[in-house]
Amino acid sequence: SRPPPRAPGGAGQGASAAGTAEPRSSLDQASAVALPDVAAAAPAMGAHRAAAGAASRAALLVLIAAVIVALVGGDASCSEGFVRTSPVVFSCAGSGGQVSTEYLALAGSDAKSFTIPKGTADFRVSMTSEDTKADVDLLVYSPSSKEYIVRYDTGLISDADKKGSLSGAGLRGDLAVEYSGSQAKPEEVSFSGSTPSDLEVKVKNHGIFPVTVTLKYAFGPIADCVEPWVQGCSAYNPFYVQRAVVDWSIWASTVYHSADRAWSELAGPMTETHQGWPAGASVVPYHRWSYVWKAWPMADHKSARWQEVFHFVAKGAEFADRSGFERAFALGKISVAVERCMTEFHKDHRDEEEAYTFLAGSAGAQEFVQKCSQASGIEASQIEAFVFGVDGKQGLSREEFQLHWDSLHLCPAGFYRSSPIIINCHASSGRAGVLAGARQTTVVAEIPKGVVNLEVSVVSSQDVDLMIFDPLASAWVVKWEGGVVGRGHPTGEYRGTPVRFSGDDSRAPIFEEAASFRGPLPANLSIQVHNYGSSDAATVVLYSWDKVKDSACPTAPFGCNALDAKAAKGAVNELSAWLARTYGSQAEAWQTVHHRYIARSGVTNKTYPSIEGLRFKEFEQLWRAWPAHDDAAAPWQAAFHLVDSDADGAVDQDEMNVLYRQHRVTDVLDNMFRGLHKQYPDWHEAWAALSKGEAEVKPDRWREAVVQLLERRRLPGGAPVCEKPPEMRPSVYERSIPLELGRAGQPVKISAAEDLGLVGTSFTVLARIKQRGPAPSSQVGPVLGTPDAIGSRALFAGLMGGKPAMSLRGGEANCQADVVPPTDMWIDVAWVYDAAAKEQRIYLDGSTVKVCQDVEPFQGFGSQVWLGLGPSPAVSWAAGLGSLQLFPAALPGPELRSVFKYAPRWSLQDTVKIRDHLDAVEMGTTDDLGFHRSSFTAALSVFRNSSQENAYHSVYTIMGTTDDL
Repeated sequence: SRPPPRAPGGAGQGASAAGTAEPRSSLDQASAVALPDVAAAAPAMGAHRAAAGAASRAALLVLIAAVIVALVGGDASCSEGFVRTSPVVFSCAGSGGQVSTEYLALAGSDAKSFTIPKGTADFRVSMTSEDTKADVDLLVYSPSSKEYIVRYDTGLISDADKKGSLSGAGLRGDLAVEYSGSQAKPEEVSFSGSTPSDLEVKVKNHGIFPVTVTLKYAFGPIADCVEPWVQGCSAYNPFYVQRAVVDWSIWASTVYHSADRAWSELAGPMTETHQGWPAGASVVPYHRWSYVWKAWPMADHKSARWQEVFHFVAKGAEFADRSGFERAFALGKISVAVERCMTEFHKDHRDEEEAYTFLAGSAGAQEFVQKCSQASGIEASQIEAFVFGVDGKQGLSREEFQLHWDSLHLCPAGFYRSSPIIINCHASSGRAGVLAGARQTTVVAEIPKGVVNLEVSVVSSQDVDLMIFDPLASAWVVKWEGGVVGRGHPTGEYRGTPVRFSGDDSRAPIFEEAASFRGPLPANLSIQVHNYGSSDAATVVLYSWDKVKDSACPTAPFGCNALDAKAAKGAVNELSAWLARTYGSQAEAWQTVHHRYIARSGVTNKTYPSIEGLRFKEFEQLWRAWPAHDDAAAPWQAAFHLVDSDADGAVDQDEMNVLYRQHRVTDVLDNMFRGLHKQYPDWHEAWAALSKGEAEVKPDRWREAVVQLLERRRLPGGAPVCEKPPEMRPSVYERSIPLELGRAGQPVKISAAEDLGLVGTSFTVLARIKQRGPAPSSQVGPVLGTPDAIGSRALFAGLMGGKPAMSLRGGEANCQADVVPPTDMWIDVAWVYDAAAKEQRIYLDGSTVKVCQDVEPFQGFGSQVWLGLGPSPAVSWAAGLGSLQLFPAALPGPELRSVFKYAPRWSLQDTVKIRDHLDAVEMGTTDDLGFHRSSFTAALSVFRNSSQENAYHSVYTIMGTTDDL
């Protein structure tokens, strides 16, 4: 074996390297020292121990040791499927001589380096440092008795008492201990006899920099040992490791942005060059990799240890080079691409078994890889390795397929997804997006009792805390303040299950927290996040588990509920009707939804991109914005299941458009069949009219019938359909008497702002106006305003420079449209303030022409509101006002159009006595009144004078056009 390199280190955790066998030397016997009985408390080694004695196997163990030394030069390597996770690998037969290894001691730490198994004979170790000035010490700790056997100051063996023996009831014999003392170079510890229990060897680094030390050790046979490798090797799970590297990649790419910078800052301080390694290349050896990995704050809270990650990155070599590092750095991007590709793949392969059969075949696998590579721009070899090469075997294993299929969050047929996290009974992992409201706690998911080895972490761009709650016991399991684990106590137990918490990591630009359970969950737990920030935070929840206990495993996965299709369709229709009432068009609906719910969650999407659209938890926010959601026939998750028709986990624009029209489809069908029932009481006649005498209604005929109904208001058979006008909500103020505004007009005082519902809440002002002549850019034309108020007490709704505009703070922060409406023509303008959304919206002839956001409500309590007056009116302003309505609510686009369509164009509120033509009242032109080539209604109350005659030649005109008589 190569001599260990000597290179200065950065910061990192302990690690080791393979060593060389050296001649074994004897140690002196030690004097007796009393020690509590540690053998009685030491746990058994399980499968590694045998009930039979070691004497019958001694000859075989000596032979095994001789073979090992001959084959591997004293470096006890691990079996296939295992990786070395300790500087020292213990074999049943002993070390066969003195072995040398490297270890990186973390600055200011006394972390465990390795464990000496119970029953190990004649163990000895010496330590030297590459830096002669380094202050490092060897420690030996007994976990069973919770005492230091060897420690320079407080150990049973110390600088003060360097020799002794450990004896007590139940021990097989005295264990002699000798310690060189902390000042010796090298520092040594030796045991004569068998260790009575598992003992931990630690290296304490008193300095502020990490130090590489050389450990030289030897040991004899291990008693009651049946396995070749007792300590130092662990089973390697490539799925855990790849998952951990993906999460690390996301962190590294967010913090360092490029593989070059990440390699330079993370790996650079730990690189070495050595004879036999790649020429001219700097690489990171095994024992220094911990520095690279543990720079990630969540490194110690993942199932995969740094030694396993090193094996993954180095592909089994003794060093990690730059190419392996860059491959690991790219996994976050690759994982997102594969998730998207699986989403597209699922659209054509909905059945799980069929999908697996397709991908398991060579042709299907090649097709998937090529399509994914073309769509993502990632090399096909990288995608192939990520999907088909996790376990290192040929083809696609069931476990590899399940890993990526689970990322789709699918439920069986007849069920819908009710939780962001679907709990399958097999080992699974994934991520879920959540928008954590500002200064709010958001429930992410409920995790059922029996889930084994749960790991949960949250990633955000803001300070978001992970919390875990037991609702039945009303107890916080994980919480920074008040949890079983939290501030100052990161480890603990909850009802017998060990829990570990990372603590509050608040290092920008990415904030992470993690919690893990070892063993089955003892109760149903609620995963929650709390956002301490003043703005909403896009958050990603990462999760994994090993299995669900068989007794707790249901037929359908946890997080999947039975679907009531009829109730869900009814809820979707009602939601659709609300969307259509709220937004004037499907384009406006999508634009608003995108801004409010999709764009706001885009911070973390830069790190965890997803399919463009309204994702699962974002759809919930749209649902809760619907005022009637509490009375819906089905929950929002069931509605999402129907609206997300392609099951890709997001409602895209096309699906949103379908949702917007859905109620109309239902109304069309309802109107058609109600009309048919009224027109044709006998269903045979109705069928004949619809089918035109055919045996079935074919698509072309169905399309023709729907078009006739929608565009010509005709039923099958030609009968007309009458449409009932919409219900109109009451206004707080209405004027339908024409009024001149500006220089030729007379302003009208209405009332105080609070009496009109304008203060601190939503409102809508609708007016039909005609601007007389072109307006200069500086012209201010108030339609409604508060002329005597200033600052935040001043209100303006009118035109500025000929463009519709409004302001809730006088001339400050004006919201002005970019469109100049025509002059000398009647236009319909609406000025809307939505207090819930903090938005100003301006409509022109039914279309949205301006939206201004982040606007606080009007605060003009006591301000007097006028028609035709406002802050700083222009002298040249001149316009006609046909009608005006004021509503104490933010009216949506469709309702605005209904008000303009059905509200009176003109009214006469006072009684008028008409005796001759001199008493006539001019109403306006037929175009102004909406009479020209249009339907209209005139309603009036008339008292006829008794002198009037009923003869055919007696004409008494109530309303008419005198110019045409």
